[in-house]
Amino acid sequence: MIDLKSINLYRRIIDQNKFPLDSSRSIPGLYYHGVILSGEYGWYAVLNISESGMLQSPNYIAYWDSDFASDYKSIRDAKISELKYNGGGSGGLTPTALHYIYAASCIRLGFHPEKGSNKLTKRQEEHIVKRSNIEIKFEIERRRIASNAPSRLDSLFIADNKDIICKMFDNHPDLLILKVKIAEALRFIKVDSAWYSEYWKNRSKKYIKRYWMSKPYKENTDSWEYLVDGLLVVDDPEGLEWIRSRREELDQENVNLEPSI
Repeated sequence: MIDLKSINLYRRIIDQNKFPLDSSRSIPGLYYHGVILSGEYGWYAVLNISESGMLQSPNYIAYWDSDFASDYKSIRDAKISELKYNGGGSGGLTPTALHYIYAASCIRLGFHPEKGSNKLTKRQEEHIVKRSNIEIKFEIERRRIASNAPSRLDSLFIADNKDIICKMFDNHPDLLILKVKIAEALRFIKVDSAWYSEYWKNRSKKYIKRYWMSKPYKENTDSWEYLVDGLLVVDDPEGLEWIRSRREELDQENVNLEPSI
């Protein structure tokens, strides 16, 4: 059995006064980012936000942390076979991608992931593999069409309206939406999430192409999402105060984290 909660996740405590490293890479505007507080990885985002008021993509951590970078291989450089059968290899994945890419690779190899003491049902496993297959197809086309764009597998997802965040998380009752700013972007792209939804319904490669070409799904579309490979700063005093009020509860969790620096 593979326990999804036993996977090592990387935690880096940073001095927010030292970041961003290059403010010329900031993207103007106020955006929204969602966190499911009851999710198996929700605590990870909450922990990072409570300590620094920031969220970092794996590539951004490697950008400033030489120790992390020494054992790190960007998911952008991983072979597709690694995504399918080795969970991305040594590449860093964001929590949602970790759930689908890593878990699906285990299922393909004949293992049966668990969440704590609960074994996933066959239907749940099929959904994970299906989602993984779609994400891998999007990654294949990204490399072909928009090789300089951030990957869906290691980016931070944001939107310019709350409705898109709610749809992104299927209107989950434990969804917390925070206002954020893009303090530094190594890579950034604006894409219409409606093309992703359309691909789920009809497996036509043209929808993936239109997604990565940043084509609007319709005139005056309101379904833009933004992929950020970089640093987000929470600009939401009330949300940040509420997040930090949960710190004591998080410290009581038995979480397997790499020692902080």
